[in-house]
Amino acid sequence: MERVQIYAQATTIFKDDVSGYIRLSHQYVSKVYGYIINSPLVASDPITIGSACGVIHGHYELVAYVDNLTNNE
Repeated sequence: MERVQIYAQATTIFKDDVSGYIRLSHQYVSKVYGYIINSPLVASDPITIGSACGVIHGHYELVAYVDNLTNNE
C-alpha cells in the first residue's frame, strides 16, 4: 500500500484570541488487497480527500470539512 499526503494551509488572526484557517489537502492511498475466508480476492479503489476550514477561539476550535471533494468512489 502506498500513501501520499500533501496540504497547504493559510492562517489569519482576527483578534487577540481568535484566529482562522483554511486548508486544502490531498491524500492518495493506493489500491489495497485483502482476503476474506472462502471468498475471492477483495480490492479497494484509490482514495482522495478534500479540504477543511476552521476558527479557533481560546481553547475551542470549530472545524468544517469536505470529505471526498472530487467524488471518487
